[in-house]
Amino acid sequence: MPTRQLILRVWLIGVVAFFAVSAAAQQSNATVRLLSLADCIQMGLQHNLNIQIAQLSPALARYTLKASRGIYDPVLTLSANKNFVDQPFQFDPKKPGIDTEYELEVDSVGPSLAGRLPFGLNYSLSSISYYEHSKSFFDISNNPTTFFAFPPFGIRFTNDWFQATGITLSQPLLKDFWIDVYRRDIQVNKKLLKVSELTLRGLLITNVAQIETAYYDLLLAREQVKVQGKSLQVATQLVQNITRQVKAGTLTDLDLQNAQSSAETAQSGLAGAAGAYARQKNLLKNLLTDNIQDWFRTDIEASENLIALHEPANFQDSWLKALSGRTDLLAMAVDLEIDDINLRYLYNQLFPSLNLTGSYGWLEVERTFSGSLHSLREGANAYYSAGVTLSFPLFNTTARANYKGGKLLKQQSLLRLTQLEKDVVTDVDNAVKIVDATFSQVTATRLARTYAEAALNAQVKQFETGTTNSFIVLEFQRNLTAARSAEIVALADYNKAKAQLSVSEGTTLEKHKINVKVH
Repeated sequence: MPTRQLILRVWLIGVVAFFAVSAAAQQSNATVRLLSLADCIQMGLQHNLNIQIAQLSPALARYTLKASRGIYDPVLTLSANKNFVDQPFQFDPKKPGIDTEYELEVDSVGPSLAGRLPFGLNYSLSSISYYEHSKSFFDISNNPTTFFAFPPFGIRFTNDWFQATGITLSQPLLKDFWIDVYRRDIQVNKKLLKVSELTLRGLLITNVAQIETAYYDLLLAREQVKVQGKSLQVATQLVQNITRQVKAGTLTDLDLQNAQSSAETAQSGLAGAAGAYARQKNLLKNLLTDNIQDWFRTDIEASENLIALHEPANFQDSWLKALSGRTDLLAMAVDLEIDDINLRYLYNQLFPSLNLTGSYGWLEVERTFSGSLHSLREGANAYYSAGVTLSFPLFNTTARANYKGGKLLKQQSLLRLTQLEKDVVTDVDNAVKIVDATFSQVTATRLARTYAEAALNAQVKQFETGTTNSFIVLEFQRNLTAARSAEIVALADYNKAKAQLSVSEGTTLEKHKINVKVH
């Protein structure tokens, strides 16, 4: 292949590879969208399906808490009953006397209100009206004045109205006094609501960190394309220079073939970088949307540059931030509070049941309904009662075993918290050291790239004057490409290290000024 055609082919291949992604987008009528890191985070939080699912958890926990408080809602009961008893006439010649016929009809109607209070008191208020109508047959055969009467019995009728109004109370004094199962559930559900909010916050932090990492990797991939493009440009220029010198007879075909090989290698590196850039775009797209099909015809470009803004890291400051910002630590602390609530409840269940009961009310009996109401207003026939009930299992096996098990669960939680604190200390320390180390790499690689550029320029000048050979120039070219690549990798690593430090501290959301709104 003629040298001029080879040079032209290498140059065209490089240009095509450099603009591969944008050319493909134009051919498919794709639109190009510039995105900043803040834009990506906003879209990622809005369209992430896992976050959408997790955002419902606090609302569900809030309804669960509200439902557990419903135990204190008073229960209003309206009742109406009709009861009828019919005892038929019975005669047994083997038994003395006669079982006379008896009929009783009782109608009752009225409201009642029952419930419990947060300190364990159970109450019941009722006001019931009873109407009793009875018909009974009694034996008159033994009465001398009615000895010849037929039939040998009389009939007695009763029609009475009863009004019963009163209140009944029951208060535990030992077991279920300072905490019962209902108060325990309410307190636990409050803590679980806090856990669900912390879980959502932790998921948001993880998602933001993923988007940050993907965005910096996108910047890195873009810069790698530029580095490989410069490498190809320099290699192509060297091929041209060597071609002229081969024609002039100052260099051999071996020098040209070596330069051409280097140019082909650079072209291959550029094509690989362009492919990695395209893949990184798709990876970031996948984090930004819940419907990836909408982005098939959209090409994205990062609007920011890969730079290193130095932010000195301090372990003590980061550890203090982690204590108040790490959602896993905070959630573990809440779990420990739940264990305390359960342990307090289990301890209270060790005591015997000692309940104080009492009632007070009025009971009136009159021949008419209005008369019974009048007597009730007078409050003449009051009744009351008071009592104490003591009950306890003889061995109390269940309560004792549950309490001992509860203490072991709390001990486990304390050990888990201690282990988690150790892990967080290590995580924060590692994150701080990585930030410092990667910033040092940024400084070192920047100087290395500067020196490599200066060294290559010096070698090119020497090559043009004939004081060095093409093999040395190519070696310096490779060194410069490696130095440029190392510099941008260090820049990306430093930015990702800072993002990871924010995750370790639990300050990612504050860093990006994100307010968590729980529905």
